[in-house]
Amino acid sequence: MSKKNIITKEFKNHDGIVKDKHFFDYIRKHEISLNEVLEIVIKETTIDTSHPRTRWKLERFQWYLWERDKEFSERIKSKKIDTIRRVVSLKIYKEKYESYSFNKNKFDANKEAENLLKLIGDERQKKYWKSWYFHWKHNKNNIPQSIIDKIR
Repeated sequence: MSKKNIITKEFKNHDGIVKDKHFFDYIRKHEISLNEVLEIVIKETTIDTSHPRTRWKLERFQWYLWERDKEFSERIKSKKIDTIRRVVSLKIYKEKYESYSFNKNKFDANKEAENLLKLIGDERQKKYWKSWYFHWKHNKNNIPQSIIDKIR
């Protein structure tokens, strides 16, 4: 999905929410079946977590969330890049980096920190920041979406 908001005002109410009637009028007018709509939604929101690159991304996001949560709970006001540098300096980060076969380059903590900062801030990664992909460090309960949105 692009960053640009392609939904015009005519489809939204005063709160900026798409109106049901206009949504269904649009798909009828353009002869889009409900199956097609559902396929599009699933394609745009579903992630193949079995893919190694996706697993690696989600692991890095998980460690970042744990570190941010720790900072928030200890009332430490840290810049994202400082949090990311701490994550990248973790022993497990380097071990996992080297275990993934697609990481051909020698581990460079500074480069990894820059790349992870870009990845975390990338709008296209929004679909990965969902509660059901992340759990608390000391138990397997999902981190609530509201907390992910706050500490991200």
